[in-house]
Amino acid sequence: MSWKAEKEKLQQMGFKQKVTYISSYYRGAVVLLVAILLLLLYFGDLAYRSTKTFVLQGFIANDEEQLFDDKVLEAEFSSFLGLGPKEIAVFDDSLYVQMGKADHYIEASMAKIYAYMAAKELDFLIAPEFVVDHYLSALEMRDFTDLYDPSHHSLFTILEPHLRTSISSEGVQGNYKLELGFTRYSGEIPLYMIIPKESPNPGSVLQFLEFALK
Repeated sequence: MSWKAEKEKLQQMGFKQKVTYISSYYRGAVVLLVAILLLLLYFGDLAYRSTKTFVLQGFIANDEEQLFDDKVLEAEFSSFLGLGPKEIAVFDDSLYVQMGKADHYIEASMAKIYAYMAAKELDFLIAPEFVVDHYLSALEMRDFTDLYDPSHHSLFTILEPHLRTSISSEGVQGNYKLELGFTRYSGEIPLYMIIPKESPNPGSVLQFLEFALK
C-alpha cells in the first residue's frame, strides 16, 4: 500500500481507530522505536549522572490516586536533606505495571524497573502489593531489619508494625515489604515499598522514610 493511500485511510479513522490500527499494523516498528528511545534515554541518563552525585533514586508505579508528584518530591526531599548543587535525588512516578497485558507503555515500565534494579541503580520501588510481589519473586530484595542501626531506633519503632513478611526470590522468609499507610502517602489503594538487595543508598532510604513521616 502506498503512503498516499495509507494516509487517506488514516484520515478516515477516528482517534481510537487510529491508535488500534497503528499499534497492531505497525507493532514491530513501534517496538523498535520504543527500544531505540529507551536506549537514548538510558545513555542520556548516564551522561547526566556523570555530572551529579546521586543521593537517592526511587520509582513509584501505579500511582492511580496521584499521591506523588516526582518533581515536587525531588524539590522537597532535596530541601529536607539540604543537598548541594552537585547532589541530586531522583524520583519517577510515571511507571505503570499490569500483569498479563500486552501494552507498549506497560512493557517499557516493567523493563525500566528491571533494568535499574539489575544495574544496581535503584534504591526503592513503591507500588501496590501485586506489583512489588512480582519483583520480589524475581529479584533479590533487602530485608528491612538489616537496615537497623541504633541511630534510627525511633524510626524502626514506627516501621516495625508495618513490615510485612514474605518469601524472597531465594526462598528465604523475611521482612521485605513495608506498607506505607502510616506515612503521608496513604490512600485507598495500599502502597508498599521494597528495597533491592543492591540498593546503592540504603541510608538515604531511611532518610526518605523519615521525610515521609513529616
